[in-house]
Amino acid sequence: WNNENADDLFDGQSDVSFLTALAKSLQDEFDLSRKKTFVAGFSNGGYMSYTLMCQAGDVFKGAAPVAGLSEYSILNNCDPQGPKPLLHIHGVDDGLVPITGKRSKGGKKSSFPSAEELVVYFAKLNNAAKKETIKATQNATLHQYLPEGDGFEVHYYRIENYGHEWPSSPNRNKAGEKDASGFFATKVIWDFFSRY
Repeated sequence: WNNENADDLFDGQSDVSFLTALAKSLQDEFDLSRKKTFVAGFSNGGYMSYTLMCQAGDVFKGAAPVAGLSEYSILNNCDPQGPKPLLHIHGVDDGLVPITGKRSKGGKKSSFPSAEELVVYFAKLNNAAKKETIKATQNATLHQYLPEGDGFEVHYYRIENYGHEWPSSPNRNKAGEKDASGFFATKVIWDFFSRY
């Protein structure tokens, strides 16, 4: 996904425009609720989820990035158009998209907002100052940011001993191998957005 708005590198194509138009088209064709159009994505799709929240918040009412972050250029110009429910899932041992936002590749260092910075940004947007920490599974801790008054919850699953994977992905469960996350991200995301 062209989550950085580098349209000149993609023949002038904007994925924000494409995905926004696609969402609107699906809303019209299938009479889908405009108030319940959410986005989720893994890795680069997680980056794109944050970009859509910041640049097309009138269409995408919430996001669930998994093992994805955002660019500072996106966050610094973010206009989500009001509070948004957010659920962020990230493995602490993710080497491809480090949870801290800091990475080094080929001798080059780069820095992105950390998972926690992103979560705190949306928690503040939602007036969600009350934080609760819950041991969700043996390796996963859920940090819930609860709104004071109107607003939406922000959930952040931080998974110890876990890399760049979708929790409970089928590839992890071959030969009876148990997924170290202890939960199924798809169900967690569905349950989270089902409340809105």
